[in-house]
Amino acid sequence: MPPRSRRPPRRRRTSCSFRSTASAGVLRANGYQTAGVFSGPYLEPSWGFGAGFDRYTAAYGTEVGEASRELARFADEISRASAAGDAATAESRMWQRRARYERVRKLSHADVSSEQVTGAGLAELDRLVGAKRPWFLFLHYFDVHYDYIPPAPFLTRFDPDYRGAMTGRNSLGNPAIGVPDAGYTDRWIRRVSPRDTEHLMALCAGEVAWVDQHVDHVLARLAQLGQESGRS
Repeated sequence: MPPRSRRPPRRRRTSCSFRSTASAGVLRANGYQTAGVFSGPYLEPSWGFGAGFDRYTAAYGTEVGEASRELARFADEISRASAAGDAATAESRMWQRRARYERVRKLSHADVSSEQVTGAGLAELDRLVGAKRPWFLFLHYFDVHYDYIPPAPFLTRFDPDYRGAMTGRNSLGNPAIGVPDAGYTDRWIRRVSPRDTEHLMALCAGEVAWVDQHVDHVLARLAQLGQESGRS
Protein backbone atom coordinates (compact mmCIF):
# COMPACT_ATOMS: atom_id res chain seq x y z
CA MET A 1 0.00 0.00 0.00
CA PRO A 2 1.40 3.44 -0.84
CA PRO A 3 2.50 5.43 2.20
CA ARG A 4 0.13 7.97 3.64
CA SER A 5 1.30 11.50 4.08
CA ARG A 6 0.95 13.63 7.17
CA ARG A 7 -2.58 14.73 7.82
CA PRO A 8 -3.05 18.25 6.45
CA PRO A 9 -4.35 20.86 8.88
CA ARG A 10 -8.08 21.48 8.91
CA ARG A 11 -9.08 24.81 7.44
CA ARG A 12 -11.18 27.11 9.54
CA ARG A 13 -12.59 30.28 8.05
CA THR A 14 -12.36 33.07 10.54
CA SER A 15 -11.45 36.71 10.81
CA CYS A 16 -8.77 38.23 12.95
CA SER A 17 -10.02 39.08 16.43
CA PHE A 18 -9.22 42.53 17.72
CA ARG A 19 -10.54 42.23 21.26
CA SER A 20 -6.95 42.98 22.12
CA THR A 21 -5.63 45.76 19.90
CA ALA A 22 -3.22 44.70 17.16
CA SER A 23 0.37 45.97 17.10
CA ALA A 24 -0.26 48.47 14.30
CA GLY A 25 -3.11 50.02 16.26
CA VAL A 26 -1.04 50.31 19.43
CA LEU A 27 1.80 51.96 17.55
CA ARG A 28 -0.47 54.35 15.68
CA ALA A 29 -2.11 55.37 18.96
CA ASN A 30 1.37 56.25 20.20
CA GLY A 31 2.26 58.51 17.30
CA TYR A 32 3.70 56.05 14.79
CA GLN A 33 2.98 56.07 11.09
CA THR A 34 1.79 52.62 10.07
CA ALA A 35 1.79 51.00 6.63
CA GLY A 36 1.32 47.45 5.39
CA VAL A 37 1.80 45.65 2.07
CA PHE A 38 0.33 42.17 1.63
CA SER A 39 0.32 39.61 -1.18
CA GLY A 40 -1.88 36.72 -0.02
CA PRO A 41 -5.68 36.33 0.09
CA TYR A 42 -5.67 35.31 3.73
CA LEU A 43 -4.49 38.82 4.66
CA GLU A 44 -7.20 40.68 2.75
CA PRO A 45 -8.65 43.59 4.77
CA SER A 46 -12.02 41.83 5.00
CA TRP A 47 -10.43 39.37 7.43
CA GLY A 48 -9.52 42.24 9.75
CA PHE A 49 -5.79 42.44 9.11
CA GLY A 50 -5.87 46.03 7.90
CA ALA A 51 -6.89 47.39 11.30
CA GLY A 52 -4.49 49.93 12.75
CA PHE A 53 -2.73 50.75 9.47
CA ASP A 54 -2.77 54.22 7.93
CA ARG A 55 -2.30 52.46 4.59
CA TYR A 56 -2.77 48.74 3.89
CA THR A 57 -2.06 47.87 0.26
CA ALA A 58 -2.43 44.73 -1.87
CA ALA A 59 0.59 43.85 -4.03
CA TYR A 60 -0.45 41.08 -6.41
CA GLY A 61 0.34 40.22 -10.00
CA THR A 62 -1.98 41.63 -12.67
CA GLU A 63 -4.74 39.00 -12.71
CA VAL A 64 -4.98 38.56 -8.96
CA GLY A 65 -4.74 42.32 -8.45
CA GLU A 66 -7.80 42.89 -10.62
CA ALA A 67 -9.76 40.27 -8.68
CA SER A 68 -8.63 41.80 -5.38
CA ARG A 69 -9.86 45.23 -6.46
CA GLU A 70 -13.25 43.65 -7.17
CA LEU A 71 -13.24 42.36 -3.60
CA ALA A 72 -12.64 45.87 -2.31
CA ARG A 73 -15.45 47.23 -4.46
CA PHE A 74 -17.92 44.67 -3.12
CA ALA A 75 -16.81 45.41 0.45
CA ASP A 76 -17.57 49.12 -0.12
CA GLU A 77 -20.98 48.29 -1.58
CA ILE A 78 -21.79 46.02 1.36
CA SER A 79 -20.87 48.79 3.81
CA ARG A 80 -23.01 51.35 1.99
CA ALA A 81 -26.00 49.02 1.73
CA SER A 82 -25.74 48.07 5.40
CA ALA A 83 -25.52 51.74 6.45
CA ALA A 84 -28.64 52.46 4.37
CA GLY A 85 -30.54 49.58 5.95
CA ASP A 86 -30.73 47.72 2.62
CA ALA A 87 -30.28 44.19 3.93
CA ALA A 88 -31.22 42.49 0.65
CA THR A 89 -28.53 44.32 -1.36
CA ALA A 90 -25.95 43.79 1.37
CA GLU A 91 -26.64 40.03 1.41
CA SER A 92 -26.53 39.82 -2.39
CA ARG A 93 -23.21 41.63 -2.54
CA MET A 94 -21.87 39.43 0.25
CA TRP A 95 -22.50 36.29 -1.81
CA GLN A 96 -20.91 37.92 -4.85
CA ARG A 97 -17.93 38.93 -2.79
CA ARG A 98 -17.51 35.37 -1.51
CA ALA A 99 -17.31 34.09 -5.10
CA ARG A 100 -14.70 36.74 -5.96
CA TYR A 101 -12.68 35.81 -2.87
CA GLU A 102 -12.53 32.19 -4.01
CA ARG A 103 -11.18 33.42 -7.34
CA VAL A 104 -8.49 35.46 -5.59
CA ARG A 105 -7.60 32.52 -3.37
CA LYS A 106 -7.23 30.07 -6.26
CA LEU A 107 -5.33 32.45 -8.51
CA SER A 108 -2.97 33.57 -5.76
CA HIS A 109 -1.12 30.24 -5.56
CA ALA A 110 0.13 30.62 -9.13
CA ASP A 111 0.72 34.35 -8.69
CA VAL A 112 4.23 35.81 -8.66
CA SER A 113 4.26 38.96 -6.55
CA SER A 114 7.59 39.49 -4.78
CA GLU A 115 8.63 42.28 -7.13
CA GLN A 116 5.32 44.05 -6.49
CA VAL A 117 5.71 43.68 -2.72
CA THR A 118 9.26 45.00 -2.78
CA GLY A 119 8.37 47.90 -5.06
CA ALA A 120 5.40 48.94 -2.92
CA GLY A 121 7.42 48.40 0.25
CA LEU A 122 10.32 50.58 -0.89
CA ALA A 123 7.92 53.35 -1.88
CA GLU A 124 6.28 53.17 1.55
CA LEU A 125 9.67 53.14 3.24
CA ASP A 126 10.77 56.31 1.47
CA ARG A 127 7.49 57.98 2.39
CA LEU A 128 7.64 56.92 6.03
CA VAL A 129 11.25 57.92 6.60
CA GLY A 130 10.74 61.22 4.81
CA ALA A 131 7.96 62.21 7.23
CA LYS A 132 10.47 62.38 10.12
CA ARG A 133 8.19 60.55 12.56
CA PRO A 134 8.44 57.07 14.09
CA TRP A 135 7.13 54.42 11.72
CA PHE A 136 6.07 50.79 11.42
CA LEU A 137 6.11 48.93 8.10
CA PHE A 138 4.71 45.41 7.55
CA LEU A 139 5.69 43.55 4.37
CA HIS A 140 4.13 40.20 3.53
CA TYR A 141 5.70 37.93 0.87
CA PHE A 142 3.45 35.09 -0.36
CA ASP A 143 5.73 33.60 -3.02
CA VAL A 144 7.32 31.13 -0.59
CA HIS A 145 3.99 29.25 -0.57
CA TYR A 146 2.98 26.78 -3.26
CA ASP A 147 3.02 26.84 -6.26
CA TYR A 148 6.80 26.43 -6.24
CA ILE A 149 7.80 28.33 -9.38
CA PRO A 150 10.86 30.49 -8.64
CA PRO A 151 12.42 32.40 -11.55
CA ALA A 152 15.89 31.69 -12.91
CA PRO A 153 18.48 31.22 -11.55
CA PHE A 154 16.63 30.04 -8.43
CA LEU A 155 14.61 27.52 -10.46
CA THR A 156 17.65 25.24 -10.80
CA ARG A 157 19.96 26.49 -8.04
CA PHE A 158 19.32 23.67 -5.56
CA ASP A 159 18.77 20.80 -8.01
CA PRO A 160 20.72 21.57 -11.22
CA ASP A 161 20.98 17.92 -12.32
CA TYR A 162 17.26 17.12 -12.28
CA ARG A 163 15.98 15.79 -15.61
CA GLY A 164 12.50 14.61 -14.62
CA ALA A 165 9.09 16.01 -15.49
CA MET A 166 7.94 17.21 -12.06
CA THR A 167 7.28 20.93 -11.74
CA GLY A 168 6.14 23.02 -8.81
CA ARG A 169 2.89 24.07 -10.47
CA ASN A 170 -0.40 22.97 -8.90
CA SER A 171 1.64 21.20 -6.25
CA LEU A 172 -1.29 20.78 -3.86
CA GLY A 173 -3.75 19.47 -6.46
CA ASN A 174 -1.41 17.50 -8.72
CA PRO A 175 -2.49 13.79 -8.67
CA ALA A 176 1.07 12.82 -9.60
CA ILE A 177 2.05 14.08 -6.13
CA GLY A 178 -0.84 12.74 -4.07
CA VAL A 179 -4.55 11.92 -4.09
CA PRO A 180 -7.21 11.93 -1.36
CA ASP A 181 -7.52 8.69 0.59
CA ALA A 182 -11.09 7.45 0.05
CA GLY A 183 -11.05 5.76 3.45
CA TYR A 184 -10.44 9.00 5.37
CA THR A 185 -11.79 12.51 5.14
CA ASP A 186 -8.49 14.30 5.71
CA ARG A 187 -5.69 12.02 4.54
CA TRP A 188 -3.79 11.80 1.30
CA ILE A 189 -2.00 8.93 -0.44
CA ARG A 190 1.45 9.96 -1.60
CA ARG A 191 2.28 9.10 -5.21
CA VAL A 192 5.34 11.24 -5.84
CA SER A 193 8.68 9.41 -6.00
CA PRO A 194 11.50 10.13 -3.54
CA ARG A 195 13.54 11.75 -6.32
CA ASP A 196 10.69 14.01 -7.39
CA THR A 197 10.07 14.87 -3.73
CA GLU A 198 13.67 16.06 -3.51
CA HIS A 199 13.09 18.22 -6.56
CA LEU A 200 9.95 19.79 -5.10
CA MET A 201 11.87 20.58 -1.94
CA ALA A 202 14.60 22.18 -4.07
CA LEU A 203 12.01 24.33 -5.85
CA CYS A 204 10.62 25.41 -2.49
CA ALA A 205 14.14 26.31 -1.35
CA GLY A 206 14.56 28.29 -4.56
CA GLU A 207 11.48 30.36 -3.76
CA VAL A 208 12.76 31.02 -0.24
CA ALA A 209 16.12 32.16 -1.66
CA TRP A 210 14.38 34.42 -4.18
CA VAL A 211 12.24 36.05 -1.48
CA ASP A 212 15.37 36.41 0.67
CA GLN A 213 16.91 38.41 -2.16
CA HIS A 214 13.93 40.76 -2.11
CA VAL A 215 14.22 41.15 1.65
CA ASP A 216 17.88 42.03 1.10
CA HIS A 217 16.77 44.86 -1.22
CA VAL A 218 14.59 46.26 1.58
CA LEU A 219 17.40 45.97 4.14
CA ALA A 220 19.80 47.69 1.75
CA ARG A 221 17.38 50.61 1.37
CA LEU A 222 17.08 50.81 5.16
CA ALA A 223 20.85 51.14 5.37
CA GLN A 224 20.89 53.81 2.65
CA LEU A 225 18.32 55.79 4.63
CA GLY A 226 20.26 55.42 7.87
CA GLN A 227 17.52 53.21 9.33
CA GLU A 228 19.37 49.91 9.61
CA SER A 229 18.89 47.63 12.59
CA GLY A 230 19.78 49.24 15.88
CA ARG A 231 19.06 52.79 14.68
CA SER A 232 15.30 52.70 13.97
